[in-house]
Amino acid sequence: MAFSGYLFSAYLALNYLEEDRKLMDKALSSARQVSEESVSQINNALNRVASQVDETAQILFRGGVPSEFLIRALTRKLVYSNPDIVQAGVAFAPFAYNSRTRLFGLANTIEEDTVEVVDLDATEDYSMAESDWFNLPMKGSSVWLRPQFYNDGRIPTVTYSAPLFGVDNSTEPIGVVFAIYELDAFKNLMDSMDLGRYGYSFLLSSDNRFILHQNKKLIAKQLLIDRQSGKATEAAVTSQIKRALDDSSLTVSFSDPGTGLESRIFFLPIPSADWKMGLVLADGDGKLQVKISHRKLTDIALALFVSTVLLITAVATANKDRRRGLWIASSVFAGSCVLVGVFVMTLVMQSKIPDQEGVSPITNRNTLNQFMSEQRLRSLTEREEIPFFIPTGIYIQSVYFEDATTAGISGYVWQRYTKGVHDDIKPGFIMPLAKDINITKSYTVTDKKSEVVRWNFNATIHQNFHYSKYPFDNERIIIDLWHEEFTKNVILVPDLISYDLINPAARPGLSKDIKISGWEIGDSSFYYLNEAFETSFGLNDFSGLRNFPSLYFGIAIRKEITGPFVSNMLPLLVVTILLFTILFLGTRDANKKGQLGIALDVIAACAGFFLVAILLHIAVRRDLAAREIFYLEYFYFVTYSMILYVAVNYVLLTKTSIGFIHKNDNFIAKVAFWPISQFALLWFTLSKFYV
Repeated sequence: MAFSGYLFSAYLALNYLEEDRKLMDKALSSARQVSEESVSQINNALNRVASQVDETAQILFRGGVPSEFLIRALTRKLVYSNPDIVQAGVAFAPFAYNSRTRLFGLANTIEEDTVEVVDLDATEDYSMAESDWFNLPMKGSSVWLRPQFYNDGRIPTVTYSAPLFGVDNSTEPIGVVFAIYELDAFKNLMDSMDLGRYGYSFLLSSDNRFILHQNKKLIAKQLLIDRQSGKATEAAVTSQIKRALDDSSLTVSFSDPGTGLESRIFFLPIPSADWKMGLVLADGDGKLQVKISHRKLTDIALALFVSTVLLITAVATANKDRRRGLWIASSVFAGSCVLVGVFVMTLVMQSKIPDQEGVSPITNRNTLNQFMSEQRLRSLTEREEIPFFIPTGIYIQSVYFEDATTAGISGYVWQRYTKGVHDDIKPGFIMPLAKDINITKSYTVTDKKSEVVRWNFNATIHQNFHYSKYPFDNERIIIDLWHEEFTKNVILVPDLISYDLINPAARPGLSKDIKISGWEIGDSSFYYLNEAFETSFGLNDFSGLRNFPSLYFGIAIRKEITGPFVSNMLPLLVVTILLFTILFLGTRDANKKGQLGIALDVIAACAGFFLVAILLHIAVRRDLAAREIFYLEYFYFVTYSMILYVAVNYVLLTKTSIGFIHKNDNFIAKVAFWPISQFALLWFTLSKFYV
């Protein structure tokens, strides 16, 4: 039987690994399909720009030397032909347009939603060596240049330049035709890719530098992919990533330095510009759901536990020294209970807080766009006015707990208002969950298109913590944000452009130095929960908050186990060991009574242990303000039961003549002590966490 149990455990383990592998392969296959479609769209967009520029270069000299009017008309047509082309122009080599003019270049450029003509020769000497957009195509071949990045908030651009040949079809170019293309369209495309909760994509230039990435610092610093990936990986993994850059079929496992998560990465080429798209898929997004995974792992542990119990029972039965065999069986059984319990607790400590029902998490641009589309559709369906979306950000500097259910929080909140769209909306926000709050306006920054208002705040906010799994709690500190004019159809949305990374694992909106005494900080994220208020708030014409999405900012936290273990679990362990010592040394043998044999003394000792345990129990319930039985209480209940077990056993041992109790000097009670106590704890652990 024991051997069959081990075979069954092995079957469960192999089945678990195979199912996990299949799900990961399916997720990778889906990610590749999505990325291939995006790569195709990017490649087609770049090819379309290239063909338009090449066609302009070919027709420019069809009717002889082009006039200035024709050059302006053709370059203006280029700008109008593609909404993402922000400038198109023609530049001639020195004295190539006419013998009296050294440089001649014209360009049409987008300026404040209008097209303006720019004299290139008046603004720069583009024949100088540093002007790659002119000098590289003058070698005879069209070229996509390295993307251009700006420090003033402008959208990154990339330039395509094609050589221009004269009427004599000379092999020597006499100038270039170029177009400057904004990369914002590619960013929107990549943001819309469904790559799971923590997955993302990025673009690399021909020399493997970041062009587009969710972490804007990597773009600004123009880091190489192998340098960034090497921050959190071994040299062997970095070497694998370098090979994957040249082989799109390779997928590399690595620890993502941006999120700290174990992930998979692969690359797909974009041939038109010799770029590459990188895809990162977090392992957690591609494998079994955490709850299902932990349940299957627990099944494997329980199968091993049962097999071990059967095996040790057989060994104990076969042992000639029956008492020695039973002690071995007792020790192995109790130890197995402890190991399985610790294993289940370890799984609980590794788990994350599941999203509650009705929650819409915002983990990337794609999920935000989907949410906004759903709200517009909802407004049309319910015949309400189209909602106003106010980009809102939050940055938390400090968090502390005033008591078990109240968090003190300080930081900043800001809102971005677009001119011409939000003119009739008064800036402001409220935190309806706050018991006490102090808000101070910090500053207002205005530019041509928008106004950003920032406030400092200090608030004490009630938290609905349950502590049902204490001390293995996974909780979430919640900050509820409403617009000040909450009766209007105004929806706050995360101001994604203000964060380097919106990925929850990167903890957006939290200071890097933030710490919470007694707690470990996990991820942070924005999410929505629909509110349904059965009141009009005293307004006659009101329909705004019947099914209204409220913006929440959540901080995942996990209880540090060291404090509760030292202050609660360790004393209970000591009490239990002392109880067993009393039980083990107790005897009716007149020759051994000097060790410990008086029932009254035993009962007095048990009463003392009970007093210690009950005082600890009362203190922890008071500190947590618990409304239900939490996990640690089961340790107290088992301790109370074992105190009663020892006390009753000594009464029966000394005051009765029951045979099985007196057999072998109270052997049965002694050998059963640890199996009973540890199996009870395992039972309560499984009842609490195996769901």
